[in-house]
Amino acid sequence: YLNQHTKGLFRRKRVSLASMMSWSKVPIKKPLILMSDRQLKKDAVDVFKLILGYMGDRPIRVKTTRDIALDICTRGWETPLIRDEIYLQICKQTTDNGNSESLRRGWELMSICLTLFPPSTKFHSYLEGYITRHLNCEDDNLEVEFATSLW
Repeated sequence: YLNQHTKGLFRRKRVSLASMMSWSKVPIKKPLILMSDRQLKKDAVDVFKLILGYMGDRPIRVKTTRDIALDICTRGWETPLIRDEIYLQICKQTTDNGNSESLRRGWELMSICLTLFPPSTKFHSYLEGYITRHLNCEDDNLEVEFATSLW
């Protein structure tokens, strides 16, 4: 289900799951979830850049955060096959994120997405577990409570 990410000069070293699923300010080069469709892969990489922009982890040039949220949600609404990827990317960016404002925006984006489109039945239990684990984390508590109140 998850893509295998690699690093290094010749891309021979595998990236650990913990590292792959932790906050990063660097855009991903391929989706977190295995995808065969070329356009979906490109869209997934583009969505991650939008998430970075929304959370304030990457400079935004032309768009406002509202425009970015609308773009992300429109993609999730119109393309069900990318929904789990969007949620997984938000999970990645809200894991081990040391910037409280970025973290707040990540949970805010999670709540917006949960309001507009559901995860797949296959991914639902993972996402529910992720949110539940973060409800018990004092650093994330207020943001997570807000996100889950909308689910």
